Amino acid sequence: MSAPLSLAATPDEITQEAARREQDARLVRHVLIAALAVIFLLTAIVSLWQWQRYNTHREELAPRIARLQGLLGARDALQSTAANARAAAARYAYPASMDIAHAESDFQSQVRQLFQQAGMSIANTRQLPTREQEESDLLQLELDVTGSLPQLNQVLHKLPKLAPFMRVDSLRLLPLRPATAQQPDPEQTLNIQIRISCNRLRGGEA
Repeated sequence: MSAPLSLAATPDEITQEAARREQDARLVRHVLIAALAVIFLLTAIVSLWQWQRYNTHREELAPRIARLQGLLGARDALQSTAANARAAAARYAYPASMDIAHAESDFQSQVRQLFQQAGMSIANTRQLPTREQEESDLLQLELDVTGSLPQLNQVLHKLPKLAPFMRVDSLRLLPLRPATAQQPDPEQTLNIQIRISCNRLRGGEA
């Protein structure tokens, strides 16, 4: 910046001082314009970078948003499918919400009642240790019963209709009194050793 003029300054000095001040003012204006240009350029670069990030993020989210929209559109169908799946699971296994002791008790009660309704005599019932599997617990029951072959057929016919689904793992038949030509026994009494199993779901509420 120029020094202040003295009171004795000549017209030439005044003219030169005015020119220097004008030059300084132009320099200041140029510096300000350059600074504003730099700020504008930086702002534009940052805005472009943020816009590119936004577009990239939006493109990444687009498939997820589409899937969510699809799920929302199919919500009623999915809820119906889930309800059907729960009903099917209840048909084939005890629910996870039922504790092991309750499931074992119900399992044994249903099986014993089935043999008794068929008129068979239950000599012994043994609950085997529950086996833990990946998605379910395996409940097994061994019975020693006596009865005729028609009675056994009745039991085997009704067993798969129980809920949850129950199956025969092993079966052994031993005649208590062999039939002879002199003493035919069309309904020969048998000693039957049978193992029956079913499942209980694991990992959460049904």
